[in-house]
Amino acid sequence: MKCAIAVRPRIFYTQPMRVLILQHEKSTSPGSTIQWCQERGHRVQILAADGTEVWPTADQFDFLVICGGSMNVDQEAEFPWLKAEKSFLQRSLQQKKKIVGLCLGGQLLAEALGGRVQKQAHWEVGWQPVQLDDGTELVAFQWHGYQFSHPPKTKITASNEACPFQAFSFGNQALGFQFHPETTEAWAIECAEDKQLPTTGFTQTGEEIKAGLAYQPKLQAWYFSQLDRLAAEDLK
Repeated sequence: MKCAIAVRPRIFYTQPMRVLILQHEKSTSPGSTIQWCQERGHRVQILAADGTEVWPTADQFDFLVICGGSMNVDQEAEFPWLKAEKSFLQRSLQQKKKIVGLCLGGQLLAEALGGRVQKQAHWEVGWQPVQLDDGTELVAFQWHGYQFSHPPKTKITASNEACPFQAFSFGNQALGFQFHPETTEAWAIECAEDKQLPTTGFTQTGEEIKAGLAYQPKLQAWYFSQLDRLAAEDLK
């Protein structure tokens, strides 16, 4: 008589997903993530983290994208909703949701996975090259003064001189980015015209940022390929 073997269900998305986007402030939008969702036929819900009292349950979404923001992970006193968001992120990881963290979102994800987030000695702003783990180079859009460390059980997938940990993957469940792969041309121009544009460290002027808009299509194509791969991978 053969014994029955318990097999853990595997999650594999071949149909349109329910994508939940956490947005921290209006000035840092989901960017091209919306276009990716629309082109793939995914259903999108955008949730303002700072106004949320009841967080979605596991049966309400499949794929989580956490946007950037001007606040930092250590500012719970000033932004008390950060504590609730961190708890929600921990639950989402435990519930095996696919997760993408963008800049602040990447820092929150790194912290949730046991990494550290701390202030850098310099800013990194504008179109800056990063070296990918496949040996190629990508020019990515940056705007950050904090950085994450190498979280345990993750693989660093991008780095550069300004910041050694630019991106990481957590198995086939999550991706964290220190840069902004979701950057659109309109948002890059808005950043270039920001009166508080940092000028020290690894930074560019507003004119240099506008001159680098030609990098955006390749960055977007690369970002979409990363989202496609994460969405399609078998979650064991």
